[in-house]
Amino acid sequence: MIYRLKFFIASVAFLLGLSLAAFGGHAKQTSNVELHLADPHAARLYSQSVFMHGYIHGYEEGFHNADVDIQMAHGFRDVSTLDAYKKVAGYRSSFGDKQIFEAGYRHGFRVGYTDCISGRNFRAIQLLRAAALGLSLTSLSPAARLSFDLGVQEGYIAGENEGLHDGRASLGSRNMVPGCTPLDQNHNQSRDANYCNGFRRAFLVGYSDGYTNQQDNPHLAVK
Repeated sequence: MIYRLKFFIASVAFLLGLSLAAFGGHAKQTSNVELHLADPHAARLYSQSVFMHGYIHGYEEGFHNADVDIQMAHGFRDVSTLDAYKKVAGYRSSFGDKQIFEAGYRHGFRVGYTDCISGRNFRAIQLLRAAALGLSLTSLSPAARLSFDLGVQEGYIAGENEGLHDGRASLGSRNMVPGCTPLDQNHNQSRDANYCNGFRRAFLVGYSDGYTNQQDNPHLAVK
């Protein structure tokens, strides 16, 4: 009887060990998966825009860092002093240009941090899904993708500036139909359809970020 009991306990321990090992392996495997890629709609945008891929990585990191600060009762901190902001995480060479990724990352980090510290929900995925609506699944050529991504960068910044302006002026949020002009008015280069496509999509994301952060919490606004 004692022998059977020992055998039973040993068997249970062995099976439990296997289960924990399998769970640990699964957790390790899923920890390396980019969870934001699980949304097929937004993933189209990331695949064509290095800037927006960096943005969502930064947003996730910023949101997480703000959550930690809230739990530790640190309060709002200047994100430019945070190691996670200075050292860009998540980049892979397969994404594209590293500098473009880093620029998107830092924009996203500031917004994600401010959203969380202000008590807002994780709203980036919804915004990026809307920005990706109707985006073609066809892969762009390297030149076309570069033009699209340039439009994304400049569109986001233009939209953010408009949103900050409207928020500071206490204007209502506008449903805008953005134009397609470069920020630098001295540009002589004509902008193609890929540039304008990226510009218009990213403008709406930037406008929402600028307006939301300025209107709700002017002292925490993204600068």
